[in-house]
Amino acid sequence: MISKVDFLKIFNGVRLAYPNFKTLDSPESSELWYELLKDIDYEVLSNAVLQHISLHKYPPSISEIRELCLE
Repeated sequence: MISKVDFLKIFNGVRLAYPNFKTLDSPESSELWYELLKDIDYEVLSNAVLQHISLHKYPPSISEIRELCLE
């Protein structure tokens, strides 16, 4: 399980890569993302997010991240 602090570190990278991505700006949205991704190991989640950023010009969805984590 990933800590909230580590989750926010990873998703600050998403904000930097996709400056128009406002999804995580509200506390409610950020909490929802955390709740749906907190069961994933830090390294696995981080690698999935980095993979998405390197291959896609649009920000990820929760389901896209989870799919990448399963690979």
